[in-house]
Amino acid sequence: MLEALWSIEFRSSTGAQGAGIVVLETGRVLGGDSWFTIIGEYRSPQAGQVEASVQVKRYKPGSAMIFGNFNQVDLKLSGKAERESIALHGYVVGNPQLQVEVRLARREELP
Repeated sequence: MLEALWSIEFRSSTGAQGAGIVVLETGRVLGGDSWFTIIGEYRSPQAGQVEASVQVKRYKPGSAMIFGNFNQVDLKLSGKAERESIALHGYVVGNPQLQVEVRLARREELP
């Protein structure tokens, strides 16, 4: 159910926002935007629930991360999954006061 190409929008507890694309496939998360890669793993421990661990890493200088001037952060995320959307919330590992809300929208099925 989760394997697809998704658009992703995120907002941090600092008020900063961003967007990109991710692919969910066989437990892997692969994606990014114009400045950062998003790589990690996800699982669905029960129907309608998702847990993910992802690393967001800068590959191009010139833009600050939604949490400030970091080159890399590891995120723990969890939330609700439906057929056409996923809503997650989470935090930066090692800095849990930095929180993030994430919304995904299904864009294409995988071949």
